[in-house]
Amino acid sequence: MIFRYRHTRVLVGLLLAGLFASCSGTVEESEKVYSLGNEAFASLDFKRALLYFDEAIRLNPDNAEAYLKRGQIRWQSNQYEKSLPDLDRAIELDSTLTWAYFFRGVGLINLDQLEAALPDFTRVIDRNEFESEDIVRALTWRSIALFKLERYDESIADLSARVEREPLKVIHRIDRGGAYQSVGESEKAIADYRFAIETEGLDEDLRKILATRLLSLGIEVPDVAQNDSTTAAAND
Repeated sequence: MIFRYRHTRVLVGLLLAGLFASCSGTVEESEKVYSLGNEAFASLDFKRALLYFDEAIRLNPDNAEAYLKRGQIRWQSNQYEKSLPDLDRAIELDSTLTWAYFFRGVGLINLDQLEAALPDFTRVIDRNEFESEDIVRALTWRSIALFKLERYDESIADLSARVEREPLKVIHRIDRGGAYQSVGESEKAIADYRFAIETEGLDEDLRKILATRLLSLGIEVPDVAQNDSTTAAAND
C-alpha cells in the first residue's frame, strides 16, 4: 500500500512537471511570436503584426503586452469598440501598463463615454512615467473631456498645466485662450492670444486666425490689418 502511494506520488509529480514544462514552453513561444509582432509593428506592417499578436495571445492568454499591442493597432485604426476589450484585458493582467490607460481613455472619449475616460487620464498624469510631451497629450485629452462635460474650471486647469510644462509652445496658449474666450474671460483670452501672435516665426495663416479672434474681442492687430489691405490693393 505504501509502495502504491509512493508510486502514485511519483506519477503525479511527473505529470505536473510535464505540465509546467509544457506551459513554460508555450509562454516562451508566445514571447517569440510577440517579438515578431513588434518587428512587424515597427515596420508599420500592422496587418501582419495583428496576426502575430493574435497567435501570441492564443499561445498565452495571459500575455498582457500582446493584448496592449493588439488593442493599440485597433485603436490606431479608429476601431475603438474593438480595442477596448483588449485594453481592458491588458490592464487586468498588468495594471502598470500606462499606455493601455491612455489608449483606452482616448477610445472612451471618441465613444462619448466622457466620465469613464477621466480616471484613465488621471492615472497616466499622476504616475508621471511618460516623457513630458506625452503627459501633455494626456492633459489635452482630459481637458477635452472636462470641457465637454462643462467642467470648465477643471478643463482650463489642465490647459494651464500644459502651459507650465511647455511655456513656449504657442498651441498651448491658443487652446487656453480659446477656452477662456468660450467662458467669457476675455482679458485672459486676450493675454494668451497676444503671447501667441507676438511669437517670432509664427505661421502667417495662424496669425490671421489669432488676429480675427482678437478683433472679436475688440483688439485690432495693425500689421495684420495693413497686410490684408495691401494684399487687397495688389489684387485690384
